[in-house]
Amino acid sequence: MINPIENRNESYRNLPAKTRRQETLEMIKSLGQCTPQQTMEYWRDKRPTNEVNSRFTELRDRGLITPIYNLENSRSGKKNVCYRASTEQEINEYSIDAGVRWTDRIKELETDHNIKNENGEGLSDETKIDIRNKIKKHNKDINNLGKI
Repeated sequence: MINPIENRNESYRNLPAKTRRQETLEMIKSLGQCTPQQTMEYWRDKRPTNEVNSRFTELRDRGLITPIYNLENSRSGKKNVCYRASTEQEINEYSIDAGVRWTDRIKELETDHNIKNENGEGLSDETKIDIRNKIKKHNKDINNLGKI
């Protein structure tokens, strides 16, 4: 059976992440300030909550949006963070700060990766793989700072 809502959601999920982030950033800019829940009211396709929230998280982690205050959700009564688009200066400052933090974390992970106990034994292969994956993720995070 054909389900238009599933088709719509599948089409949205198949869009490149960059396109979804760009659409979300444009919506935030057009509204001036908003919570993820507020933007959902303006999307014609009524996107799933988890899709909208994920885009806000990605934009925040790249320094492209800035949290400004908490706002009570009219449906749940819980606090939601209200965001606005970051200025160029804020994007630059965030990128520098986050880049330094993630670079420091990478150095810590590299030290952990090479650690040996008093018997000269190192970490397990599984732990080393986990550390290498974390280093790879942080390097990717650094490269994505300030980018859609």
